[in-house]
Amino acid sequence: MLCIERFQISFQVFNETLYSTTEKERQIEELLIEKEERDKIIAEERRREECAIKIQAWWRGIMVRWEFGQYEDIMKKKSKKIKLPKEKKGKKK
Repeated sequence: MLCIERFQISFQVFNETLYSTTEKERQIEELLIEKEERDKIIAEERRREECAIKIQAWWRGIMVRWEFGQYEDIMKKKSKKIKLPKEKKGKKK
């Protein structure tokens, strides 16, 4: 009878260990799934930020090239400073 009792106790301990192991594995899988979801969200945010930066740079380029908004005054000031004196036409002395 002692042998059967020992076997039952060891079987019970084995089942408890097996249950706790499978529970831990399930928790690890859940954490991995959560991490993948977080990584996807972060990657999407980064992609959106990069796209926004490109759009802003494009728009600023348009504003500067066509001298719209605040760049109108800036470009006028620059064009006044850069003007070189014209050479006089005619005979040189």
